[in-house]
Amino acid sequence: MLYLYIVVLFCSWHVIKEDFMYYVDYHMHSSHSPDCSESPENQILAAISKGIDEICFTDHIELGFSDWNYREMDIDRYIHDIRAFQEKYKQIKIKIGAEIGVSCSDRDLDRTIEAVNSHSFDFVIASAHRIKNINVFNPSFYEDDGFQDFCKKYIVVLLQSLEKTSDLVYNSIGHIDLPIKPACRIIPDFPYKEFKYEYAASEIDELLKYIISHGKCPEINTASWMLPNGAVPECKWLKRYAELGGQYVTIGSDAHIKQTVGNNFDKAVDLARSSGIKYLAVYNKMEPEFISL
Repeated sequence: MLYLYIVVLFCSWHVIKEDFMYYVDYHMHSSHSPDCSESPENQILAAISKGIDEICFTDHIELGFSDWNYREMDIDRYIHDIRAFQEKYKQIKIKIGAEIGVSCSDRDLDRTIEAVNSHSFDFVIASAHRIKNINVFNPSFYEDDGFQDFCKKYIVVLLQSLEKTSDLVYNSIGHIDLPIKPACRIIPDFPYKEFKYEYAASEIDELLKYIISHGKCPEINTASWMLPNGAVPECKWLKRYAELGGQYVTIGSDAHIKQTVGNNFDKAVDLARSSGIKYLAVYNKMEPEFISL
């Protein structure tokens, strides 16, 4: 059944570029996010200066999250702002997206789904930034269970959250390897350099099978590669995704400042290719188009 689904999906794909000379950043933030102060225009100008062809703003819709001072994004103002920049900067494709926090209460998840459904987005990332309403940057997660145990817990919570989320409101799964970021920032001389597949192999397999069967993809998020001890990871989970039938990804820098817009895009492409990924996805009104890698 899964194989049939993949065949049908593949036959309906629209491959927009066969030769790979197209640079994108499909995960970036601006001052519309409660955790970012960089203006959208600064981010756009940075992308243009780096020769990026297409960007997608994915500012946070993280409802009911106390660690962000309950400052929820004004979605109407955000969309109005980005549309104005679409008109101003014709030399680059600017898409309007969102990063939605799905590991929240059922009430906040219902509000999130309604927020997405009542607005016009090109692309939406589903992410988990909290567990039991506690920020993943809270040191208690690492002190109590240890890093590898937390990796398992994180993936389980992400999958459980996706299972409660409408398939219609998101396209890609954000930063599967997120736990490495807070760990490296919180714990001095942290011994782990990356979130390895082996730390949560069975949990990651279940997550990957789920997103493939539901027509979603993971992103390659390059933010963890910019940590003080960061390096381009081996990403066996990405190879496993290809082995299970996954064929495309999105790539994003998770930039919160202009200096990191588009960072490590070429390395992400090389990683995708070496892992067996065939396509890079870009989106228009929640529908994917595919660029051959």
